[in-house]
Amino acid sequence: GELLAESVQYDVFCWAKDEATDSFGNPRPQYMTQGYIQTDVANTSAPAGGLTQRVWVVDSTPPTMLVVRWDAIKTEQTIEVTLQLNEPGTIWCTLSELAAAAAGDACGEDELQDSDPAAPPPAGAGAGCFYESYIKGGSAAGATFRADVHVPYRDYAIEMNTLLNRSEDVTLQPSPKTGYKVMCFAEDDWLIESDAAPTQSLSYASPAGPNKVSLVTTQAVRDSIGLVTTLDLTPPNVTIDSVSTSETEIFVTLSLDEGGTAFCRAVRRGFAEPEVLEILDTNFQSTVAPGSNAVVNITSYDTHGEPLLLGTDYDVYCYAHDDLCHNCDVPSGITAQAVTRSKTEVRTLDETPPQIQ
Repeated sequence: GELLAESVQYDVFCWAKDEATDSFGNPRPQYMTQGYIQTDVANTSAPAGGLTQRVWVVDSTPPTMLVVRWDAIKTEQTIEVTLQLNEPGTIWCTLSELAAAAAGDACGEDELQDSDPAAPPPAGAGAGCFYESYIKGGSAAGATFRADVHVPYRDYAIEMNTLLNRSEDVTLQPSPKTGYKVMCFAEDDWLIESDAAPTQSLSYASPAGPNKVSLVTTQAVRDSIGLVTTLDLTPPNVTIDSVSTSETEIFVTLSLDEGGTAFCRAVRRGFAEPEVLEILDTNFQSTVAPGSNAVVNITSYDTHGEPLLLGTDYDVYCYAHDDLCHNCDVPSGITAQAVTRSKTEVRTLDETPPQIQ
């Protein structure tokens, strides 16, 4: 037959007969009447009938978290994860630093534990990084990211934009273009649902608590999501380290505070500053690694290849954008004001002696 479903109330009807016999030892049982079967028990010590209403089938199974998608969105600090539950409940998620960065102020992905739930210092003497309280956001304002799941197998999105410190009382800002792990915890609504039923059976006892996922489940969800990198929406800073010339070329040595590409163009001294697209059109560029210098070699005046003139004053302008970050539509480029600030005056060499005509 069909199996009973957990966390569902059923009406239980009981029927019985005795083992009475006649004078000759033949069975002559007495049966419960239909009216008695349909009468409520009313009192467990002296039942008035065979009907026990609203008997719960206990739910002792934690909910299952199903990962739908995840990504960095909106800002340099925001990561979103979309999940489902197989039953009504609540999901909490938080960001965690990588194991390699676990010596920081936040708990690392491999530091979460399930053996010591006591509050960490200064509020308590616990070991800290207890997976349930940490993922739920501790006592810090702005560190709780949750979704109340009312409908099973429906998508619920959770946005996270802070980290929680080890004491679980202060929020920390995630860094741009940095990888984090997503740690999620879930519990079902078994306690709420069972206690809130309009009618309970005579023998009903409130559950000790909701069913909660284990640390192993939290780690499995973390691994299925993998590394999520925050966006980088801030353009690089350009530093012009030096400029040198030959008679027909200009060499611009520069650096960026992050990986990217730099473009430079020269215009005659006092001429109008070029637009960004005009700088890009000449395509004098160099890939710049973080913490390293690079040289942009300018070999002509314009896109037609007009050569630079010896012994001539030029103004050099540079533009830069960073490397395209994950889920970014376009790289972040410096502003027109930053291009103006990059202006560097230079004069090409004149090492050619005059000719007498």
